[in-house]
Amino acid sequence: MIAPKDIVLASKVSLLTYCHKHDLPIISSMGAGCKSDPTRIFIGDISSSTEDPLSRSTRRRLRALGVASGIPVVYSTEKPGPGKAQLLPLPEEEFQKGKVGEDAQGLKLGLSVYDVGYLVEEVYRGKSVLSGITTRLALVRWRKPEAGSTIKVDVEGQKNSIVRLGDLVCMTKEEANVHEREVVKGDKTPEQFYDEEIVELVESRLREEKSFEKYR
Repeated sequence: MIAPKDIVLASKVSLLTYCHKHDLPIISSMGAGCKSDPTRIFIGDISSSTEDPLSRSTRRRLRALGVASGIPVVYSTEKPGPGKAQLLPLPEEEFQKGKVGEDAQGLKLGLSVYDVGYLVEEVYRGKSVLSGITTRLALVRWRKPEAGSTIKVDVEGQKNSIVRLGDLVCMTKEEANVHEREVVKGDKTPEQFYDEEIVELVESRLREEKSFEKYR
C-alpha cells in the first residue's frame, strides 16, 4: 500500500516535470508544516532551497527525471527546535523502496544513484566533510560495520548489500582510501583517528540526514 503522502509527492513531481519540460510557467509551494515564522519565507530556485524537507525530497525525485533546477518555489528556512511542533513519521515499511526480482543474481547495492546524489549534494553540500574539497569525491562508511552485518540473502542466488544513507560520509577519494584502511578495515574508531571537531561535524550531518529520513 502506498502512503497518501507519497502519492501527493509523486503527483507534485510529475506536474513540475511536465511544466518544466514544456516551458510552462509555474511556481511551487514547498514544506510549510509546523512553520510559524513569516520572516523565514523565501522565493527562489528549487536548487537553492535549504532547511526544507519537502524541497529535498522533491529535488531528489526531480533529479532522477533529469530536472536539477529552473523551477521557482516558495519555501521556509525555519528549523525545528525545542518546543516546536513536529510531524509524526510514517511507519518504516512505508519507506522501503523497490523489490528484489526473482531472477536477479549476484550482489545488489541497497542504494540508488539518486541516493548518492542526495547524500553528496544535500547532506554534505557537495564537498568533503574533512577538507571541504569539492572534487574527486567518494562515499565511504563512517564506522566499521559489525561482522556479518553487511550482507543478507533475500532470494536464492541473490545477495543484497546492507548499507544505509546514515552509514556513509563524503570525502575525497584519497581521504576515503586512508579512512577505509585505518577505520573501516583497520582497528581505529573515528574518535581515535580524527579530532573532536571533525567527529562532531560528521555526527551532526548524520543526525541531520536521520531527521529528514521520514520525508524521503
